[in-house]
Amino acid sequence: ANNPDYGMIASFWVLLDFKTAIMYHTDGEFPVKLNFFSKDEWYEVLYVPQEQEYLINHVMESQTKSDAKRLVVLETEEQAAKIHITGVIAFCLVDSSTGSVSYYAKK
Repeated sequence: ANNPDYGMIASFWVLLDFKTAIMYHTDGEFPVKLNFFSKDEWYEVLYVPQEQEYLINHVMESQTKSDAKRLVVLETEEQAAKIHITGVIAFCLVDSSTGSVSYYAKK
């Protein structure tokens, strides 16, 4: 593909970390890339492009309260300080060349 969706690809790498426990997964509505259920827990995977942190914060504020645990894929670790979304259990950085995912707890 000439123009791959890096956010979706990175979100699938996060999903694959849960592969042995996934019961169901589906795509999400912007800005959620994926929804999945694992061990009776609901997860949302969001992707936040560089310089889009405030837009994503605003969109997520306007959505109804969710019981989902949120995994937020970032392009850089510095973006985490700009994200103010409820339900975030971890920030993720994905190495696009290997698919390796690093998780960072929200402080």
